[in-house]
Amino acid sequence: MLGFLSEYWLLILVCAIFIAAVVILARKGYKKEARAIALSLVAAAEERYGGGTGEIKYSAVASALYGRLPAAARILLDEKTISSIIEEAVKKLKKYLSSESGKAPQT
Repeated sequence: MLGFLSEYWLLILVCAIFIAAVVILARKGYKKEARAIALSLVAAAEERYGGGTGEIKYSAVASALYGRLPAAARILLDEKTISSIIEEAVKKLKKYLSSESGKAPQT
């Protein structure tokens, strides 16, 4: 076993780096996809549940987001990442709504 490792250490290292790169790129792609899905889910939850129901909306969005993501994304994106993606979507929606409310209606 030790002879195998000493003989093929460079190949093992290259394979490990390649696998790590694939995982990092896949995670980045899944985060981008999750952000787009989360924004639409947050908007729908806001419309459906209204104000003052933050915990219910969060739960509904998180559940729906996990349901819409591919299985590999569910493995690569942990709960903390999903939570931060949802928080980003909430901030983005609030910013959009506040900028829209400040504009004069067009006739």
